[in-house]
Amino acid sequence: LDAGTPDGTRVWLADDAGGGPRVQAIAERWQRRTRLQAAYTRRTRRLGEVAHLDEMLRACGNADVAVLAPDALPLPGWLGQLAACLARDPSVATATPWSNVGETVAWPRLGDLNPLPDDRERLAEACAALAPLHPELPNAVSHAVVLRGAALAAAGGLDAESYGSW
Repeated sequence: LDAGTPDGTRVWLADDAGGGPRVQAIAERWQRRTRLQAAYTRRTRRLGEVAHLDEMLRACGNADVAVLAPDALPLPGWLGQLAACLARDPSVATATPWSNVGETVAWPRLGDLNPLPDDRERLAEACAALAPLHPELPNAVSHAVVLRGAALAAAGGLDAESYGSW
């Protein structure tokens, strides 16, 4: 996260009591050394993925929010590219980047577990040079997604009753 995210970016690690004390210690150690504006919270009892995420998003109000899976390794420039996608088209409610394991956005082979790139910086530069295309997808992919706060509020938040995971 540090390698691909601009200094000073606000980051909230919101732990749904998903790991033991070692996870908490690692998160707190990272929080002390990161150059990001990092906050860490941990539930005492697991709420469930969608209900937990919905509560975190509601706490962010109408702000646009990037959500990353715990194992995501974003390329340099990832956040700026996704924010630019929202800025270019006000009708876009979510933006999801290509990923090596992104299901419908897996690259270079859809649906495959593709190996990580050898040269992340070079790939990030190549991606930044691409024309800004916004293919419509049937859903956002949870490895990494930016949600437009106003669209999420208009939808009434996430449906934690119907979905156990997102």
